[in-house]
Amino acid sequence: MAAARCWRLAPCGPSLHTAAEAAPAATKQFEGSMGTPTAPVARPRDIPLRPDYKRPVHFYWLRGEEVVPRGYRKGRIDPVRYQIDDKPNNQIRIPKQLPEFVPLDYSVPIEIPVMKCSPDKLPLFKRQYENNIFVGSRTADPCCYGHTQFHLLPDKLKREKLLKQNRADQIEVVFRANAIASLFAWTGAQAMYQGFWSEADVPRPFVSQGVITDGKYFSFFCYQLNTLALTAQADENNPRKNLCWGTQSEPLYETIEGDDVKGFNDDVLLQIVHFLLNQPEEGEPRVSGDEGDVSLGTLECI
Repeated sequence: MAAARCWRLAPCGPSLHTAAEAAPAATKQFEGSMGTPTAPVARPRDIPLRPDYKRPVHFYWLRGEEVVPRGYRKGRIDPVRYQIDDKPNNQIRIPKQLPEFVPLDYSVPIEIPVMKCSPDKLPLFKRQYENNIFVGSRTADPCCYGHTQFHLLPDKLKREKLLKQNRADQIEVVFRANAIASLFAWTGAQAMYQGFWSEADVPRPFVSQGVITDGKYFSFFCYQLNTLALTAQADENNPRKNLCWGTQSEPLYETIEGDDVKGFNDDVLLQIVHFLLNQPEEGEPRVSGDEGDVSLGTLECI
């Protein structure tokens, strides 16, 4: 796709909330053991997976319209272009889609506010960017569906610094914004890899999971992409909504004294295990049931 002038939602930049999604926060090195890209390894029920380390994820989409203010095209109406360039610390891809949490045309039981926020009202720079869509693999990889991403928040967005800046109300916002935008980009890129776009919307949901952490506090998110019809024309009579469920951040431990971990939180570790054990099903998809399934009862729609 040719380069175009667009709004780039990049790591470490300010959050941008639009009627479509929110901008991703930055990520840093995750001191974990997910490993570097390797050949698929076995999971329960012999389902292969492919772990990636610091593979970029890109997504490009159109949302809304604007009048060209100057130049030889002055006065014409153009779509507003957005580009997300994300880089999760680790991500796991699988060859089959995770089961849906709710039906594709699920009606959200609450009123969803539409925030029409023009990017030029925020301290962002409009530059020339190459429009990319990338899920983390450039080859015909059989593991083409996203399972789980892991993101580590940057130091400047850590809880302690926000508290010192008297911005306690932004602590959970950081976790949510990172999860919503990152998982939107990942599931959107997956759907476009399958040949869907704004004028050929998805016939089935695309589901992925995300774990956002600052190294101590963890939040867990499940995202279900129900539509790519985000352009002004395609979204006129579109009842579908993209949905994200998430938890409040909880500490994995209270403190570390020398080699001794105080107040270890088994529930957080158990939620990580449940996320990793979530897997595609041969029959009808279930929301919860057997051990290892992710239950929406532990997550809140955001």
